[in-house]
Amino acid sequence: LAPSVSRSGMMSARWVVVVGVVLSVLCAIATSFVLPPALRGPTSPTSPAASQREPLGVLAAGKGFGKAESTPSGNSAKPPSDAILTIPFKDIKIGALKMFISLWVMGQEDWTGNEVQSGVISAVHDATQGSVQISLADGSDASLSVSRSKDGTLQYRLQEALLLHRLLDELEDIMGDASIADDKRVFTLSDPGAIEAVRSTIPARQA
Repeated sequence: LAPSVSRSGMMSARWVVVVGVVLSVLCAIATSFVLPPALRGPTSPTSPAASQREPLGVLAAGKGFGKAESTPSGNSAKPPSDAILTIPFKDIKIGALKMFISLWVMGQEDWTGNEVQSGVISAVHDATQGSVQISLADGSDASLSVSRSKDGTLQYRLQEALLLHRLLDELEDIMGDASIADDKRVFTLSDPGAIEAVRSTIPARQA
C-alpha cells in the first residue's frame, strides 16, 4: 500500500502545480486588460503590446474617458497662416481629438480623409478634388484651424461649407455633452462663443 499512497500524493502535487500555473496565466491576462497602462509596468514604445494598446487609449479619450496629456505627443502642427477659420482652445487632448476628427472625416459621404503630416488631417472632396486641411495645435497655440489646400468649383465651395458646418456641429455636441466631466473633455474653448463666431463666417447651409 505504501507505494500506492506515494503515487497518489505525487499526482495531487502535480495537479496543484498545474492549477497554480493556469491561475497565474489567467491573472496576468486579466491584469493586462483591466489595469490602465501606467499600472501595468514599463512597456517598450516599439513593442507589439504598446502598439496594440495605444489606439484603444486614444479612442477612449476621444469621448471623454481619457486623462489629460501631460507632455507633447508629437501630434501638434503649427497653425496655418492662411486659415479660413480658427477656433482657439484653452486646453486640448490633441491625440484624442485628432483620432476623433480622423474617424469623423472618414465617415463623411463623398469625402476622403487622411493624415498628411503630424497634426494635419486632409479632407478631399471625391467629385471635385477640392480639399481642406484640418490642423490641430497644442501648447500656447492650442487651436483647431482649417485651411483650403486645393480650391475647386462653386460646387466644391458649397460642399466645403456643408462639411465645415457639420464639423462645428460635432464640436458643439462634445462641448454640450453634460455627461463628460470638464477635465476629461478632448478640448475646452478659450471663448464659449468661439464656435458660433466662426460659424457666422461660413456661407449659410441650405435649409
